Amino acid sequence: MATLIEPDEGMKISSEHLGHGHENVTARHYVPKTHESPDVRSVLDNSVGAVVNTASKRPQAEA
Repeated sequence: MATLIEPDEGMKISSEHLGHGHENVTARHYVPKTHESPDVRSVLDNSVGAVVNTASKRPQAEA
């Protein structure tokens, strides 16, 4: 339930709903952690694109 309550009501209300003595217990065990990282899509696209382009230029093995 904390997962559903926390986004709208906050960690304190989620913790109280579950009967936890401290909000950190709720945060550690019941609320999913979000991870935001820098946007590196262009770097990955360029790297993967280079590998795909190289692989597609290789002669195909005969069956």
